[in-house]
Amino acid sequence: MASELMHGNIQDLILLLIFLIVAFLAYALYTKQTGAAVATGGIIVILIFALIFSQRDDVKSIKASVSGMSFEAEMRELKQVKQDARQATEDAKETVVEAKATLIQVQKLATQTVGSVLDGVQMAGRLNGYSEHDKEMLKVKLLSSLDELNISKEEQRKMLEKHWDRYIFKDYTFMINDGTHLIKDLSPESRKELHELTEGGMTHIPSPNEMQTVLERANALTEKRKELLEDYRYYIQHHKHRRPSVWNNRYN
Repeated sequence: MASELMHGNIQDLILLLIFLIVAFLAYALYTKQTGAAVATGGIIVILIFALIFSQRDDVKSIKASVSGMSFEAEMRELKQVKQDARQATEDAKETVVEAKATLIQVQKLATQTVGSVLDGVQMAGRLNGYSEHDKEMLKVKLLSSLDELNISKEEQRKMLEKHWDRYIFKDYTFMINDGTHLIKDLSPESRKELHELTEGGMTHIPSPNEMQTVLERANALTEKRKELLEDYRYYIQHHKHRRPSVWNNRYN
């Protein structure tokens, strides 16, 4: 509807301008001012074309020259195509740069991972294995690579719980339960419960509360075990050791 109205308005304006041309030419010829008639007629013709092109959606700008009786219309469509092409080129360049950076980080992480696996193969079966310091440094280095790959802290935490923390939990259960088999006057039920605390491999790791309940029932909750239970709880909450020296000397 709007385009039809606009089209009708343009036609009316063109008719009006044509009428003005004819009227002015008649006046100029009557008064013998033919030079002015030609110049004015040319101007009006240019105005007509300018008016027509100004209503087109694909026209960006119009330039007119009175003396040369000419005009130029710069089409939006062609310029937009060029702009789109330039933007696509820039986007492609950014994508290539990002891909190269990501590849470098993946290569770095892969190298470190393979190195860690090879270390594990060489250390397996040896007397001391990794020191606590070496373990921590290796973990920091690998997590740093994950940071560079923009792996979220939440995803890193899930990974650590599965591949790191549960081994620490298991070691705390051994530390807490250590020596309970030597306790005298234990009932068969208590002895069985204490034994099951550290059985089952990695499939079931008892929580500090589970261990405390069994130890209390067996009358085996000493001050030393209470402190170790607090160490266990502290690590679960803060992901670090409450008493690093006790942890580092757990095999002594």
